[in-house]
Amino acid sequence: MPKKILIIGDETISFEKQLHMFSGGNYVFLQISTNEAINSLEDFLKVERGIQYAIVFIKEWNTNKFLLIEDMLSETNLKWLYITNIFNNIFVGPLRGKYSKGCIDCFYYRWFMTKKDRLNLYKIREYIESKDFEGLYFNNITSSTIQLIMNLALNLIRSLKEQSVYLIDKETLKFNLHNFKPNSHCKICRHFEPESKEKTIQTFEKALSNINESQKEYRSISKQELTKSLENYLDTQTGLFNTLLDDYESPFAVSVANLPLKVGKDEVGVGRTNSYSDSHLTAMLEGLERYCGMEPRRNITNITGSYNDLKSEALDPSLLGLHFSSQYRLDHFPFEEFDPNRKIKWVWGYSITKRKPVLVPETYAYYGLNYRDGLQNSFVYEISNGCALGGSILEATLHALFEIVERDAFLISWYTRLPLERIELESIQDANIQLMINRFEYLTDYEITLYNMTLDSKIPCIWAIAKNKKEEGLNILCAAGSHLNKFKAIENTLQELCGILIALQKKFKNRKQELKKMLKDFSLVKNMEDHSLLFGLKEAESYFDFLLKNRNSIDLSEIKTINYTNNLHLDLQEVIKHFINLDLNIIVVDQTAEELDSSGLKCVKVIVPGMLPMTFGHDMRRLQKLPRLFSVPESLGYSIPNKNELLKNKAIPHPFP
Repeated sequence: MPKKILIIGDETISFEKQLHMFSGGNYVFLQISTNEAINSLEDFLKVERGIQYAIVFIKEWNTNKFLLIEDMLSETNLKWLYITNIFNNIFVGPLRGKYSKGCIDCFYYRWFMTKKDRLNLYKIREYIESKDFEGLYFNNITSSTIQLIMNLALNLIRSLKEQSVYLIDKETLKFNLHNFKPNSHCKICRHFEPESKEKTIQTFEKALSNINESQKEYRSISKQELTKSLENYLDTQTGLFNTLLDDYESPFAVSVANLPLKVGKDEVGVGRTNSYSDSHLTAMLEGLERYCGMEPRRNITNITGSYNDLKSEALDPSLLGLHFSSQYRLDHFPFEEFDPNRKIKWVWGYSITKRKPVLVPETYAYYGLNYRDGLQNSFVYEISNGCALGGSILEATLHALFEIVERDAFLISWYTRLPLERIELESIQDANIQLMINRFEYLTDYEITLYNMTLDSKIPCIWAIAKNKKEEGLNILCAAGSHLNKFKAIENTLQELCGILIALQKKFKNRKQELKKMLKDFSLVKNMEDHSLLFGLKEAESYFDFLLKNRNSIDLSEIKTINYTNNLHLDLQEVIKHFINLDLNIIVVDQTAEELDSSGLKCVKVIVPGMLPMTFGHDMRRLQKLPRLFSVPESLGYSIPNKNELLKNKAIPHPFP
């Protein structure tokens, strides 16, 4: 019994002869115009029974027309796919049904995003939609092209392969199959549900009760599984990532995954490991973390109000470390001072120390909203502090805490000039770490020194300094790392340090005169790169005297930490208990985008009010109402003179990379 396939589209009448050659006893093609289908498809299907599939030839590149066709087809039990035509491309697919995601508009969104001129493509699209423009015709397409199109369409139908599109070059007729991820913001196939307090409670209580004391690894998804699932995010034409590049000059394996943003800019995920395959994974994982932090991609933000209106359930933003009033008064300072009476948007997070939901400012939970909406809605400079991916909510939470603790310890140590103890390198009984240090020092002109900056959190934190043995070139470069496993903390630090050195050496040479001006006027330190490069100047070395001239050393085994078991759940429980004892609140926002569902990954933003947040740009530092800055050193027996001057007048830009 031949399968019936319905052809919808005004241009297909001229294809009639070509279509018949595909019947061959296996298919029967029926045709109907687009307008007839929109107005009377239901009646047509009552007469022509047994139709299972529809192929839609659509000449308008228009979301409004897509919506009409999608609404029409969603009322049927058909599966359908599109044949569309734009510029020098013909697209065959995607195939979908009324309950599946990944529609024609999702595909075009992904295809646009991989292009450098995507902003222009969106402008063209807006023009087409505003003018109801009909200019994308299938006229004058040769019979051989029609045969190719239909063969590929039937391949998708036979395989029932969804979220895939064949891209055909009109001139050469070369074609390739490209997979794509549905767009979580799609107007056609995705309808967000409002955020809810109840859903947040359910998500986190389930995670916290799902304790697996037999799990002997932090990472619950294997490298093999990650490699397979992350392949679907990389595609030059339709991927979330359109490029994956390797750096062969670094002493270690460095890879960069490029993540295009809708605003026209690009973000990158960077992987720094001992092998390129691992760096590929790390780069894409970091890129997915960035993607999730850009904006909500699962639920609708539906709570608006002032802090004073919502304070019974909301986090007090003043506890997050704000800018000083003097900073807000700076010319062209982009943020407005926090006003507890100003209405802002809030999202639900969950305190895993107090076991209750809490409202968090949306622009703080999703730092990328500053890209999308501009800075006028933000009261503070915030980046990806505390964002992390994991195979579960708890796994992501623990790794996010490592980052928060590392940055808090680094900033406290820097601003208060803590005389951190050197770690005796010979006490590090790990062959891989010793090999990394030897390799780095052999391939470069730098000597590595490691410092213990494990403070009250009792989570091992390491500060590494690479010091140039020559008088010329980048003088000092810093990096930091943290993990409950001391060896892993050191390894993370070394990978960060070694992965950025070569690139920064080149930039330092080109920007040396500019950096000398920054040394005289710290307000010129504007971005992440400036912070690292500034201290490449030999003239800035004295700022490191509190470390370089401190000869106190410590054996690695002497660092006092929370007991490490390598069991994710047991170790996280210990961290939570310790933070409660320190009167520190751990708040977690689930940032997991729908695009991550196929990978099994979760993404979170962890917030620990009171811990020092990393910022870039000296004028963007956030030190107001953060008593830890002085209380932690004092609890360790150090006195900090001239505190007010240190905060406002004598603060020196940090060297965090």
